[in-house]
Amino acid sequence: MFSHNRRTFIRLAAFSSGALMLGCVPGKKTTLEHEPVLEGIRSFIGLVAQPDGSFRPGVDPAYPGNSDTGLSGIAAPTYATILSTTFGWQLPHPDQTIRFFQSCQREDGAFYAPTGTMDMQSPLAVLYNTVQSVV
Repeated sequence: MFSHNRRTFIRLAAFSSGALMLGCVPGKKTTLEHEPVLEGIRSFIGLVAQPDGSFRPGVDPAYPGNSDTGLSGIAAPTYATILSTTFGWQLPHPDQTIRFFQSCQREDGAFYAPTGTMDMQSPLAVLYNTVQSVV
């Protein structure tokens, strides 16, 4: 059903945003045509969730991510959290996800991703990861 990449995830996220604008909101019963899409998003989040609270960038464990999910290991957990919160869903491992984000924060207050292709000490990476984590 899914191609296992970030583009599919982004398409689902974009559709979700559109569904919200069309009246698909947390706590409100959606129409039947929205149900398969919402279940697909929820299923995808469950498939990429890791027991430590992080999230893979795709279903295939070997997929390294692309764009932001490849640049930073904080991107996918941020997106999963945003989508889950938007639809009123609980994350697969909520306490571990909180601990994951907390483990990325250093004494200077900034957040540093444990994985990704960015130089995690660079100002751009520190800014990106801190903004994503605060979201």
